Amino acid sequence: MDSILSERARVRDASHRFTQALELLSLPGQNERLAGIYALDGLAGEAVDAQMHGAITEVLSAFVRRRARYDLGFTPIERTSIEVQAALTALGRKPQQLSNQDRPLDLHGIALREAYLPLCHFENAFLYDCDFEGALLVGAHLKGAWLARCNLTRANLDGADLRGADLTGVKGLIPAHLTDVQWDNDTRWP
Repeated sequence: MDSILSERARVRDASHRFTQALELLSLPGQNERLAGIYALDGLAGEAVDAQMHGAITEVLSAFVRRRARYDLGFTPIERTSIEVQAALTALGRKPQQLSNQDRPLDLHGIALREAYLPLCHFENAFLYDCDFEGALLVGAHLKGAWLARCNLTRANLDGADLRGADLTGVKGLIPAHLTDVQWDNDTRWP
């Protein structure tokens, strides 16, 4: 009986903290939004159920898509903002922390110039039409990721796992930034 009550209290506390983090994300100040991102990241690192992980992933993904939208034909964002970087870092942590088995991570069409994403876990993610110019993706786990039509100018993918990744139509990809990448027959090159 005590374990059931303890579990209910833990779930209630997690739900309350999730709601507080959402409120912080909606505030106008950057510090408050960062606090919301870090609160969600901390919540994801705890032993919370898969449904909560999925909700955290969706909230952080939507936050990134809204804050870093990449519109072709418009002046590109010079550099990834600190709050978008924080959300990406949370999303790219170990796959068992922020995973959503039902749907792949959807970060398509965003500007990630100069993003710092070494060793990120974006397996099977929708990353098509993104601007990764100058991004650091060293050792990134991109197995099965859809990177079609991305701008990879000056992006460093050394040691990245590109097995099964779709790189059709990418621009700026140079062999010098592909040292020690893993790829296979399912990898689709430009």
